[in-house]
Amino acid sequence: MRARVILLLITITVLLEGVSPAQEPADVNLPAVPYVAEITGSNINTRSGPGMNYYRCGKLSKPDRVTVVGHKSGWSSIVPPPGSFSWISKQYLKTDPKNPILGVVTADEVRVWAGSALVEPIHSASLQIKLNIGQTVALTGEEKSGYCKIVPPEGAYLWVSTQYTRYLNPLDDIEIKYAEPQPTYEVPELKPEPGPQPKETPPTIHQPEDKILKKYYDLEKQIEAEREKPVTEQDYGSIKEALTEIVNKANSHKAGRYAKFQLERINRFEIARNASEKIQVQDKQLAQLREEIRKAGQDRLAQVRDLGRFTVIGQLRPSQVYNLQSGLKRYLLLDESQKVLCYSQPADEAQGIDLTSLMNSKVGLVGRIKTDPQCSVPLVIFNQIERIITSEIK
Repeated sequence: MRARVILLLITITVLLEGVSPAQEPADVNLPAVPYVAEITGSNINTRSGPGMNYYRCGKLSKPDRVTVVGHKSGWSSIVPPPGSFSWISKQYLKTDPKNPILGVVTADEVRVWAGSALVEPIHSASLQIKLNIGQTVALTGEEKSGYCKIVPPEGAYLWVSTQYTRYLNPLDDIEIKYAEPQPTYEVPELKPEPGPQPKETPPTIHQPEDKILKKYYDLEKQIEAEREKPVTEQDYGSIKEALTEIVNKANSHKAGRYAKFQLERINRFEIARNASEKIQVQDKQLAQLREEIRKAGQDRLAQVRDLGRFTVIGQLRPSQVYNLQSGLKRYLLLDESQKVLCYSQPADEAQGIDLTSLMNSKVGLVGRIKTDPQCSVPLVIFNQIERIITSEIK
């Protein structure tokens, strides 16, 4: 018995070893990184990690280009495109008073998290890179829940599905850096010691470009302020001029890339605004047309004569518009000059009457008059109909 149990366990072990776990997509036949790739689809999500379970950070569409620096399981690691951002804890930053858009890291192993407009900073769980004391980051001026919004530093990457990228050309290592190299320097003491202190002049990073970046961030705030307004009140004229000026500057570098991205966004905003304005104009025209129809119906009703017990008298004709094919059966009533007096529709006991013999005859209708919003001609709903004369009107 024991031998049979041992034999059964050996058999199960062999079977289990023959079962292969699900394999992740292999990254084969892919170009050597780094390289430039073109996005081949529309509204392709960038994500905080290599998989659909990571949160979305932005969107790309053809013919956007990205710098690919790595591959993993069918996903490409890319340099964050313009408009991307990251979060870093405010408690580990000190602002340079001479360069307010520059933040200095005050501790080691400070985590930088991938930013997303859909995820609060305290819930941003995708670690991009760790920074050490003295390293610098570019601040956007926005703070939230104890975190500072920053431009993704060098070494911080996002991900995009490789199936939506197309290889264009290789790229030298020096070209993949997201920003200019950032120097490190000693962080000034947070609390000054007693007595005179030596005057410290922190280094700056390409001061002309920093000024352009500051101007860009001011314009970015103006864009968001316009976005808070109703669509038809948004005006990006002066903002577009300033962004175009940044794009055309020879030394704009990163600010130029950001400004170009914002110009593309504004173009989409303005398309939406123009569409909204056209819809409003059409709504006004439709309301005016309905009012004209209503007034025309009232005017025609005012012209109806006192016809004794009959609501209206006229020549009965079939309608070519309201017939069985259209799903609604109505008849025309003409006056002596062959002008349309009204439409007529049988109701109650009149619905079973065969009106064929009354066609082209002068008849009197007993019923009620109503207006139809879709038609300028009055409508008589009749429950009685009588021939007024026996001969047909030619």
